[in-house]
Amino acid sequence: MCAVSIQYVIHPRRLFAEVRRVLRPEAPFVISFSNRCFPTKAVSVWLNTSDEQHVMLVRAYFESAGGWTDITTEDRSPGRGDPLYAVWAHRSSGTISPIR
Repeated sequence: MCAVSIQYVIHPRRLFAEVRRVLRPEAPFVISFSNRCFPTKAVSVWLNTSDEQHVMLVRAYFESAGGWTDITTEDRSPGRGDPLYAVWAHRSSGTISPIR
């Protein structure tokens, strides 16, 4: 799991590829995040996009790294209070070439 930190990742494809490498086949990788961040530390693409676009961006990270199946997105926000989003996928059972 990567909890409320994805907005600071500079090389997401490398991160997702490395997580995929160490997970067992079909194991999940869950990314959770809210609409809060430290603006001086977050990557610019995060700062210039909406919550809905953040969900699509994290989904795109899984897709671009390859080797992930069953990508799922969910708005986990309580009825009231701060928003919370989750995007997760499972490591595929096949072998994937590493990203360089």
